[in-house]
Amino acid sequence: MNTAVKQTIPGVLFDGIEKLPVEQRPERPILLKWYATVERIEKRNDQMDYYTRNVMMRFMMDGFKALILKGQGNARMYPNPYRRQSGDIDIWLVVDGKTPREGRDDVVRYVLGYFPHAQVLYHHTVFFALAKIGIDIEPHYMPSWLNNPFKNARLQRWFEEQVPIQFGEPRNAISLPNNYGDIYVPTREFNVVFQLLHIYRHLYSDGIGLRQIIDYYYLLVQEEHTEMPEIIYKLGLDDFAAALMYVLKKMCGIEDKYMLCKPHEKHGEFLLNEIMMAGNFGLYDERNPFNTHESMIHRFYRRQKRNLNFIHFYPSEIIWALYFTVWQRLWRLKKGYTTFFSKK
Repeated sequence: MNTAVKQTIPGVLFDGIEKLPVEQRPERPILLKWYATVERIEKRNDQMDYYTRNVMMRFMMDGFKALILKGQGNARMYPNPYRRQSGDIDIWLVVDGKTPREGRDDVVRYVLGYFPHAQVLYHHTVFFALAKIGIDIEPHYMPSWLNNPFKNARLQRWFEEQVPIQFGEPRNAISLPNNYGDIYVPTREFNVVFQLLHIYRHLYSDGIGLRQIIDYYYLLVQEEHTEMPEIIYKLGLDDFAAALMYVLKKMCGIEDKYMLCKPHEKHGEFLLNEIMMAGNFGLYDERNPFNTHESMIHRFYRRQKRNLNFIHFYPSEIIWALYFTVWQRLWRLKKGYTTFFSKK
């Protein structure tokens, strides 16, 4: 059970445990503890469905177009959506007639108007309107980014090209249970790229767990693939995609017909090893212990040191990581979103 918690998949694994013969199940004390954990996950998912819909509608009523990224949209792909462990509410907001970058100031101004202490980063803000129930809300003006400024420019152009597709009519909607209504989510084609990038970026910046890997599995098996999207090659993510296919094959048993490309064993073994050692967001990585009270300087040093583990496999992003970290800090300082020595 400890490994399941580390990888944020106790609910998913419990589906399998329920199918085991009684004599093969864990001992009763462990089983009862596991059951209580799964019950909390299920209740939390119902809560997340309700608030995700309401947060989305609030932004839309106030003039933004909105899409839910990952989260409850991903959960609906699972055989049992309530067993996927939920996280934050990530929502992509755009302003009519403006590119994501042009609309950034509108989103930031709106959020800071209600939450003056919201954290403002390059691609999203973070605020805690639902802090009492432990839900963070992350409005995105850009869905993601890359450290390499040249590849990032290419990525942001792709996001701009996607706006009329993702936010045009008819919108890609999924229905939530309990009469909560619909939420708008990106197309599968968009998510194949975006969620691959999300896993890639979190791998070396914090750490990634099996929950995100399983998310990607359920995304891919929705239909067969013929070729990998060209943008993945242009962003230099093809080697990582091959590594991820190896992990999906080994851990999830994905069939070849659903793969983006041929698996790469060497890169895949490295990726799988990192996933198992670090866990979700790297919180269990003994090589790089996380301290909630660490200073900004210590946090910077810890992250740069961790990045060195990945330089052989992902040199472009790691070499440019220091540049992006310093550039973003100076950009936020110029905008008045932080003080230089703030930990945020």
